[in-house]
Amino acid sequence: MQDQITALKASDIDAASISPIDVPVRSRRNHLTPIYRLPDDIYISLFDILQNDRGPLEPSVIWAVSQVSRLWRQIAFNTPKLSCIINVLAREFVDRCIAYSRNLPLDIILRDRRCVISNPTELPFESEVRDVIPSLISCISRWRVLELQQADGGTSISVRDNLFAGCTPKLRYLHLNGVSIPFSTPVYSNLVSLCLEFVDHTLSTSTDFLRSLKACPLLEHLHLQGALIGQAGPWDKPPVHLPHLRYIYIEGIDDEVTLHLLCDIGPSHELQLAMPDGYNVIHHVHRIDALHFKAQDDSILVEGTLHDSQGKRTLMSLQCEVCTSMPFEHFTTCLFCTVLYQFLFTDIKTLSFECFPGDAICTGQWTAMHTAFPVTVECLEITACGADVVKARLCLPFPLERLSIVNCSVDGEQLVLWLTTRASRDWLGKLSVLRLVDCDSVGDGAVERLKGTPVEDVRVVRSECSASSEDGY
Repeated sequence: MQDQITALKASDIDAASISPIDVPVRSRRNHLTPIYRLPDDIYISLFDILQNDRGPLEPSVIWAVSQVSRLWRQIAFNTPKLSCIINVLAREFVDRCIAYSRNLPLDIILRDRRCVISNPTELPFESEVRDVIPSLISCISRWRVLELQQADGGTSISVRDNLFAGCTPKLRYLHLNGVSIPFSTPVYSNLVSLCLEFVDHTLSTSTDFLRSLKACPLLEHLHLQGALIGQAGPWDKPPVHLPHLRYIYIEGIDDEVTLHLLCDIGPSHELQLAMPDGYNVIHHVHRIDALHFKAQDDSILVEGTLHDSQGKRTLMSLQCEVCTSMPFEHFTTCLFCTVLYQFLFTDIKTLSFECFPGDAICTGQWTAMHTAFPVTVECLEITACGADVVKARLCLPFPLERLSIVNCSVDGEQLVLWLTTRASRDWLGKLSVLRLVDCDSVGDGAVERLKGTPVEDVRVVRSECSASSEDGY
């Protein structure tokens, strides 16, 4: 990378060293080749493809093609969009991009090259950033993307308030890794995406951060990882309304700060929350009324949703990788216990399980931890699970109102016995609806006996009519 930058800086000298006699000969020879007979639009399209294929640490394509020939250099320099990406920490490079991009929005992506190349003679990333800041500030009104990324393990850089004090009306994407820009600066305004990784804001508070978010009503994506943010008291104002915020990722953030943020943000009803280490942040999930466990190839998805006047909202989404060093049965036991005991679910109405094999968990273990479930559970849904899983779930003493079993291998006679036994326990309440969809192991005789149980509404759906019956439940 350093060699490329040196070559760019020396390009004018190299051009001047060519003998005047050689220039016409080389030019005439170049123009005789077929590649030089293409229309300018073809060149521009090719340059665009080359730009899209270049890595984030490679110089902008305009500087690569400008070293080929005078014709290519003229075409590249007369195409402003090729200079809109500033991704090299070199003052000359930045100045030329600003000049040739004219008034188009700029994507500033400056990453520490030491992430890839180790060279002790290179300037520290902080010095390189500070060297190009004056040039960048001169066009601050044109910023569309600002990404400053320190090398892994590097010391966090703090930037003074006055360095980014200008107005950034076009800035929509801000990604800072190891570079801390104070929350009081205008760069935290009108953003669509905000990503803060390993930044140091210990002198600021979560309240200061909420004020910054309030200035971003169009925010759609919020990513916080390893960010140090000072704690503060409760937000004594209405929740920050972010109607477009659909995704939040939080990892390595202080629990109290996380709780403060989640309790005082009003996101989109389609919000997806990802918290890989969020088991200790439990209080914000008290609104969840539906909990869904789904076994996948190498992970288990735990999803918590809320159903209200705004529709179905996802408040929690945890992807838990299966631990291959222990039996699957033991892993699921640990997972369920962790989720159910650590999160203070108080208003779960619907509990659902999907795609768990027969050896996922045994009846005894389910019975031992049934107290972790809130007594508010009204609906139990079991989909595509093994017979042992269904049997284990039915042993849970929920005061159920609705039971749905879909595409499962379930013993019809055992189901009749379970419903009859359940009816004798008044404290469990009365099961109002039983829905069986594509449960081929439940024969017609068992269906008739099920209709003779105290269940008010028994619905049996076969594959040919299952689609038309989904809306009736």
